[in-house]
Amino acid sequence: MTPPLGSSGHHLTSVLLLLAALVAIGVLGACYFRDDLSLLFWRAWYYNRYHSNLPTPGVVQHPSGQSDISLTLLGASEKMWKVSQEWAPVALMANVSVANDALITLGCWWDGSYRVTALPTDDAGQFTPCVPRRIGLSDAPLQNQIAIEISRRSGMHRIVPPRIGHSGDGFFLLLLAGGIDEDAPIRDSGQSRLSHRLFGPGDPNSIRAISVETDDELAQKGDLAIAIFSLDLQKNPDIMISLPEGWVSLGSNDNAVLNIGYRACFKIVTKPGRQSATCSWKDDSTFVAEATIVVFKARHSR
Repeated sequence: MTPPLGSSGHHLTSVLLLLAALVAIGVLGACYFRDDLSLLFWRAWYYNRYHSNLPTPGVVQHPSGQSDISLTLLGASEKMWKVSQEWAPVALMANVSVANDALITLGCWWDGSYRVTALPTDDAGQFTPCVPRRIGLSDAPLQNQIAIEISRRSGMHRIVPPRIGHSGDGFFLLLLAGGIDEDAPIRDSGQSRLSHRLFGPGDPNSIRAISVETDDELAQKGDLAIAIFSLDLQKNPDIMISLPEGWVSLGSNDNAVLNIGYRACFKIVTKPGRQSATCSWKDDSTFVAEATIVVFKARHSR
């Protein structure tokens, strides 16, 4: 039977309308179950344009006559909120030329799995935590992590930051330290946390500073102290996070819009005993902050 004139055109139109409807349903589903597409495109543009929060690698300390410690920032990775499921870069490389030098990782992030985050991995070694976690994740999965690996052999290492989920965000720094006691590298440590439920802008209880100190008074002159501070808030493009007095910066983020705010720093111990540091910032919606400090034993100190 010969189809009526024009029926093929109507059939094509119906197919096109059906395809358009399916596309619309897919778009609406993506918007409903994930994020508004315009926001996703904006995040991608923002990521490509402003992905400049990472510190520049390089030797940051070798105080001749003050300590045997040498410290080099080898690299850093960043994971922005929902822009990508991966760290950028996805791995950091370390060329260890002296056996028994230490690889130290500094991490701070919101873990989208809402659990205590696993340690980073190394294809040529294994990291151990520097600070046993004694505080919970009340109100938010924001957390700091400091880990160490004594490299028993020289050569290349490929270090991969831990997974923190698609909705996670944060920073990961890799350091190479020389002159640390390879048999007992951790001299002392401490951690602190402040948190309450998210309120938003104008929070009357907004956290504006946090302090941390070592648990004991074991630090000796010439030891290496490292501290990391992190915080989460509604959003703020310039939190003006401070550098603790007497400390040297390793990295920071003031633009807390698509990532958390943080400050990483270090110092060579000049006064034995308990070590402490305080970090402050400008914001009216901070609902969680965490601070961690570790003192690494210098190889030739007491």
